[in-house]
Amino acid sequence: MTATSMRAVNRATLIAAVRRTTGLTRAALSEATGLSKGVISSLVAELLKSGVLYEGGRDGSRNRALHLNNALGVALGIEVGRSECRGIVTDIGI
Repeated sequence: MTATSMRAVNRATLIAAVRRTTGLTRAALSEATGLSKGVISSLVAELLKSGVLYEGGRDGSRNRALHLNNALGVALGIEVGRSECRGIVTDIGI
């Protein structure tokens, strides 16, 4: 698996975790997904910048809860291989 495809898998894992349990902190995401805190930090920064996630209220400590931006609409994924083509469309909102 290439670094680019691994990053895409990690990003999808993180988004799925936030979708399942909104309001997780970065530390809780690391525990829930098994991804390192460094990977979580990098992906969260990317997803905040692109508007996929936003930071909400605090969880009682200095950590901010992360939420999926429900105003995003839908996501489309397409994989084209030599012998097959696969795709998925999903509603980003919860």
